[in-house]
Amino acid sequence: MVSGNDVPLSLRELAQEARVSETTLRNWTKLSPRPLTGTRTGRTTLYTWTQLRAFCADHEDLPKSRSVQKTSRQPPPGALPADLAHVSAALHNLRAAAGSTLDAALSSVRLAEATAASHREQVEALQATISAYDDLITQLTAPANAPR
Repeated sequence: MVSGNDVPLSLRELAQEARVSETTLRNWTKLSPRPLTGTRTGRTTLYTWTQLRAFCADHEDLPKSRSVQKTSRQPPPGALPADLAHVSAALHNLRAAAGSTLDAALSSVRLAEATAASHREQVEALQATISAYDDLITQLTAPANAPR
């Protein structure tokens, strides 16, 4: 399970939570020989508090390093960790989408049933019409009605 310190954040999000400028963190990613490192995902690099704290521990001489180490990253009481909050929101969205899909499917089934019933009525009416023509043809062509 991902701890609160291992939740991936953008450089901007990490800067806001650490209460330092984004430029400071960007400069730290360019520092040599031990830069602040993150995890590359596509075009984006994400950082964690664990990575930031490790960097600050290695660079205590940097002006903002000590203030970052003192910054606490504890969620407010009762708040879900960021990863659980995202999962919860995604599950609610999934539930709503599944409900909409189910409603559409039920509507489609009801329409198909109504269409099938209508087709059955038409076929039965056509069958009755053909049976009536058949009876009429039988009566008209019976030997008693044959022309003499």
